[in-house]
Amino acid sequence: MNLGDLGLHEGLLHAVEARGIETLYPFLGKTVHHVNLKKESVSAQVRMGSGREFLYTVPLLQWLLTEGSGERALVVLPTDQDVAAAKSRIMELAEAAGFPVHSIGRDPDPADAAAPFSMGAAEVLVERQEDGSLDLMGYRFLVVDGAERFVESPYSGHIRRLRTYLLPSRERRTMFFSEKLDVKEQTLALDLADAPTELYLEEETERAKRVPQSTWYVATDDKVRLLLGVLATEPKGPVAVFCNLKENVEELARRLAVNEKRVEYILRNLPQSQKESILARARSGDLDAVALTDEGARGLAPGSFRLVVNYDIPLEGEPYLDRIKFLDVAAPGARVVNFACDRYVYGIPAVEQFMDVSLGAVQADKSLFAPVDKSAGMVFNHGNGSNGRGGGFKGSASGRYGRDSGRGGRRDRYSGRQDGPSNRGDSSGYRRDHSKSRDGDPRNQESIRAGIAELTGVNLGGSGAHNQHLEDRSSRDRRDADHGARPENPGHGGRRNRRGGRRGSASGTSPRGAGSVSRASFADPYAIPMEERMKMYKEKYGKHLTENPPTRSSGRKKGRRRKGGG
Repeated sequence: MNLGDLGLHEGLLHAVEARGIETLYPFLGKTVHHVNLKKESVSAQVRMGSGREFLYTVPLLQWLLTEGSGERALVVLPTDQDVAAAKSRIMELAEAAGFPVHSIGRDPDPADAAAPFSMGAAEVLVERQEDGSLDLMGYRFLVVDGAERFVESPYSGHIRRLRTYLLPSRERRTMFFSEKLDVKEQTLALDLADAPTELYLEEETERAKRVPQSTWYVATDDKVRLLLGVLATEPKGPVAVFCNLKENVEELARRLAVNEKRVEYILRNLPQSQKESILARARSGDLDAVALTDEGARGLAPGSFRLVVNYDIPLEGEPYLDRIKFLDVAAPGARVVNFACDRYVYGIPAVEQFMDVSLGAVQADKSLFAPVDKSAGMVFNHGNGSNGRGGGFKGSASGRYGRDSGRGGRRDRYSGRQDGPSNRGDSSGYRRDHSKSRDGDPRNQESIRAGIAELTGVNLGGSGAHNQHLEDRSSRDRRDADHGARPENPGHGGRRNRRGGRRGSASGTSPRGAGSVSRASFADPYAIPMEERMKMYKEKYGKHLTENPPTRSSGRKKGRRRKGGG
């Protein structure tokens, strides 16, 4: 983007160029366009990581330079610490433009009433207004940053008192910055700004599109072998392996341990101190991989892993973006790898529509697979794990896994087969089911795929090509199986609503992607019966997949431009 097209004051233009913030130019262009050129107030969902202060400082300084002397602008932040941090980042730019930043403290200062550019913590500003030593209505340019914190305790009381003195006004330009724009944030924005325009400035989405990624179709039975091959050939470094369900995480950790891989797993209720301990071990090289769920990953620092493997492709777009945030993009060979298996292949269109980019899915080449998976044929019991604690697997299966409790077992939601007490675990805690596992019977797979084909009418391109149980079939049968491969149990993807409703309304919409994205309409989308789910996906994604074959090359997907999107 060319900053010269924004009409910035010459001195401010040079100051911005000297700061070396070129990566922010596309987002800076949006704030300047709406605030300075169109003379609008804005409420913005901003997820920038660093540099967000420049997105309101430049429009603020441009306003001061064009409105004439005597005008004053105020930036409101949650705490004094936030004020000090923001001031240190923008001070050089503001001084270069001729407007040093003034901090409003608890004690009156003659500069409070005269400084053109002031910053203050919400609590301090309220106290100063109520004791009569500050007039908040004297500011005609207002910025509220970190607004998502103002809707929660302990800051909600401060902003509630503050907004009684900062009523919306046509005479005041307002910029409202928040990491999310849900109902509470939108309500607060309307209380402070007169008819604000909503913007969505999200650096993560754009950066995620440029992250090296590989997406491979793979049969469910062969996923462990593919993961072992990836771990064997990738450069060393912390590896995150994401699964959609906690039972998938537990089973994967056990299978990797049987294959002599050092692995820990993290579920949602693991204490933060233990999460950090596991991450430290992964960074030190003591672990080959960390298996985790999306909820388990909460609290981990962004950029923690050199390789992120989506062992299960998420069925919503937003979790995919959240997982990418854990990739250390600066690490040598950093990339994201996606396994599009029979169950979760339908996550691809949900992710692609949300990200507005193609994943470029292709069939996994046989050279990518490890020669053998020692856990093949083993059936593991679920529900006897460590309730979120890291598994502590050292590469040995013995003595680490709980046996069947003998209470009747649990019905496998994928196949309906009952894991009962008749199939006891051996000394290693797993069972060898000689009647074929839930994914291992080729006749069962063929029946399932035929049913899915009838329901969806979509050919996804033979994800069963590497199924070990089909190796001995005739070439004709292999071709039929490949062409008939269908997602065995995909879940509920991100449903997209048509535009028209307010973003961030109570329905849980999200602004990212080619259109608004709503939450799943089911509490547990992975628990929906397969037939019902297939019908739903036929309606939602069947046409998309038919018109956009999954073997298309990667690159930006054509579609509607996102309003205000970053």
